[in-house]
Amino acid sequence: MGVFRRLFVDRVAVDLGTVTTLIYSSRRGLVLHEPSAVAVNRFTGEIIAIGHSALEMLGREPYDVEIHRPLRHGTIADLDLAERMLKRFLEPTCRSRLRRIHLMATIPGSATDAERNALIEAAREAGAHRVDLVEEGLAAAFGADAIAPDGSARMIVDIGGGTTTISIASRHGLIASETLQVAGNDMTDAIRAYMQKHYDLLIGERTAEWVKIEIGSALPEGNGRAVTVYGKSVLGGGAEGVPLQSYEVAQALEPVLRTIRDGIRRVLEQAPPDAAHDVCQSGIVLSGGGSLLHGLDQWLSDQLQVTVIRAERPIEAVVLGAARLLENPELYRQLRVVEHMSYWSDLYEEALLEA
Repeated sequence: MGVFRRLFVDRVAVDLGTVTTLIYSSRRGLVLHEPSAVAVNRFTGEIIAIGHSALEMLGREPYDVEIHRPLRHGTIADLDLAERMLKRFLEPTCRSRLRRIHLMATIPGSATDAERNALIEAAREAGAHRVDLVEEGLAAAFGADAIAPDGSARMIVDIGGGTTTISIASRHGLIASETLQVAGNDMTDAIRAYMQKHYDLLIGERTAEWVKIEIGSALPEGNGRAVTVYGKSVLGGGAEGVPLQSYEVAQALEPVLRTIRDGIRRVLEQAPPDAAHDVCQSGIVLSGGGSLLHGLDQWLSDQLQVTVIRAERPIEAVVLGAARLLENPELYRQLRVVEHMSYWSDLYEEALLEA
């Protein structure tokens, strides 16, 4: 049966995020890293572009084109667009008619049954024959190598685009978890709001994201850099450029970072005493694109008085963790959240789960 599984079953992990989608194939490794964006003709509903080519239009799209993000806060907001986007992303992996696709998708722990069912339906319509879900925090913990073999607990904070998932996990499963509706997109929005309030300057999402990457910092003193930010004057309506210091961006981001810090404290308060002890001893691991903010690990460490480190591959941690669960039948059976069967015979099921 093990030979059968290797020949006829492709195991695919999907991190379908608000900002970015990553897909990992057991046969070919990381096969996709694309923006979760769809360009649509506003009059006909025709899809113009998906992924990178859609995001390129953001802020510069023609009058008859709208840029949509089918996911909001880590869950599907537009089922039709999500299905079509995921189908396009999965096409290279699901091309073979001889193979069955076993797909493991990640989902926030706060997702409702309706949101979970929407993700399962989107994956099925995209070509998957079997769909399982796993909570993002648990996947991030495995993908960031934050799971201790001795069963002790570890905290993983995954800061994505739409949500921040704070989890305490061990090799036995999740111990405590909370999903915040605050993450990387809110950092970008905070920079836009700061520019409008302090400089009467309107800037687009892409410009604010560029500012965050170039001079964004969690440290009050910033990173010592400055840039000139161009946008549209609120007062005159014309184009204008203003100098912006890194410490100003840190001021703009502080409310978002405080929300994440307070969420970490709440999860620690909810945890059993021994688990909280383990976290204080072993520290906190950061993952997700938002964890790349300059100085965030140091700022959180100072605020919480706990060691904080960034995962080696923070952006890929969630999808890598889901892939590792698929490769480990014992963990897979123990930790999957939802199982949905489609088209599988008992023979496929037996072969799939055989170690």
